[in-house]
Amino acid sequence: MTTKAELDRQVAMETGDDIPTTTATTTLFLQKIVAAIASGEELRLRGFGRFRLTRTGGVTPMQYKWKKGPPHNTPGNRNNDDDRQCLRFRVHFSKSETLTRAIREKQHGKKQR
Repeated sequence: MTTKAELDRQVAMETGDDIPTTTATTTLFLQKIVAAIASGEELRLRGFGRFRLTRTGGVTPMQYKWKKGPPHNTPGNRNNDDDRQCLRFRVHFSKSETLTRAIREKQHGKKQR
C-alpha cells in the first residue's frame, strides 16, 4: 500500500520539485476533492473515474420516535434499531474505462499502452 507521504515523495522526485511544495499541492488537491464530494457534487476526473455522494439509512436520530423510550446503549445492552435509523452518506466511485483497462492489463501481465 502506498501512503500519501510516499506518493508525495515519488511525485517530487519525478517533477523535480521539493517535497514540501509537492506535499502542499497534493494536500490541496485532495482537500478540493473532499470539498466537492461533501457538498454533494458529482466529481469526474477524466481517465480516472467518478465520485458521487448518496444518502443511505433512515431518518436522523432526532426525527426517530422511540416507542419504548430512548435506546439503552450500554455495553451489555445495545439497541441496534437506532443504528439502522441513522442518516448516513456513502461515497461511490466508478472507474473510468481508461483506469479499468489499465487494471485489466496489469492483472493479465500485458504491456500498458
